[in-house]
Amino acid sequence: MLNERAVTKMNTLKLGIVGTGFISESFAEAVSMSDGAEISAVYSRTLEKGTDFAQKFKIPNVYTDYVKLLCSDIDAVYVASPNSLHCSHTAEATKYGKHILCEKPVSSNYDEFEYMLSCAKEKKLVLLEAMRPAFDPSYDT
Repeated sequence: MLNERAVTKMNTLKLGIVGTGFISESFAEAVSMSDGAEISAVYSRTLEKGTDFAQKFKIPNVYTDYVKLLCSDIDAVYVASPNSLHCSHTAEATKYGKHILCEKPVSSNYDEFEYMLSCAKEKKLVLLEAMRPAFDPSYDT
């Protein structure tokens, strides 16, 4: 179930992106080709990397404070931080009512995933793992 804010903004989903590595670059390129979503903020541990990433993809807001990103007007977060931070970044995002698309692996172990899922369910938020299944028809050649 989507929250009211996401439903009213369905024409353009405002995303925040966590991380500036090559996976984030691939994601940002894909989003730039979408009419239904935009990346409006990026979080990086360093201002220099965040600013470089934002300029490359025309992202208007750069944050070095994760909570400030979560307090912004984004609807959802794409978590592409190091794998060991997926659980904490996801759990924190749910506290601020943000839907989450988490890069694979979604968690380091089953207990972390159960915790992440319970945080999302408690707030009625969507938590997805960014993974394409091997049986996806687009893999056919």
